[in-house]
Amino acid sequence: MATTTIGSLTDIWTLLILIVPGFLTFRIINWLGSYELKLDQFVTTIYSLIFSIIIFIPLSFIFKLASFSDINIHVTETNFVLVSLAISIIIGIIIGLVIRFIFQKKVRLDNAWDGFAKSLLQRSVIVYTTDDKEYKGWIKRVSIGKDEKREICLGDPKLVKRADDGNARLINIGQEILFTESNIKRILRIEIK
Repeated sequence: MATTTIGSLTDIWTLLILIVPGFLTFRIINWLGSYELKLDQFVTTIYSLIFSIIIFIPLSFIFKLASFSDINIHVTETNFVLVSLAISIIIGIIIGLVIRFIFQKKVRLDNAWDGFAKSLLQRSVIVYTTDDKEYKGWIKRVSIGKDEKREICLGDPKLVKRADDGNARLINIGQEILFTESNIKRILRIEIK
C-alpha cells in the first residue's frame, strides 16, 4: 500500500516537472514578445503543453532518458529540475526576444484599430466620412479595447472643401469633433516633413 502512494506521488511530481516548464516558457514568451496578446485559457494550455514537449527533447538527450522509468529516476534529482527550468527560461527568452524585435516589427499582434489608435494618438490625420466629407485635425482621443465602440475625436478640426479645380479650403468647425465607427470611411495620416 505504501508503495502505491509513493508511486503516485512520484507520478504527480513527474507530471509537474515535465509540464510546468512549458507554462513558464509560454509565460515568458507572452511577457517579452507579445504583451498585448490576450489568449483564452484553452489556447494558453495547448501552447504550454507544446513547449513542454519541446523542452523535454533536449532534457532527454542531456540525461539520456530512454524510458519512463529513467524519467522517474531523474525527476527527483535537483540537477534535473534546475536544468529543466534553465532550458525553459532560455527558450522563452530567445523566442520572446525574436518575436519582439524581429517578428513584431513586421506584423501587428493586436487588432488593427488599437494598433492604429496607439500609433497615431496626437498626430495629424484626415478623416473621410461615409457622407463623403473630409475633415483635417489631430487625434485628440480614441477608444481602444476589445469591447469598446470605435470612436475618434479630432482636435482643432477643419472641414475640407474642395473646389472643382482641386484646390482645398479649410473651414474651422470648433475645438473638437467626434466620429463614431459608422461615420468613418477611412483615415489618412498626414506626414509632416
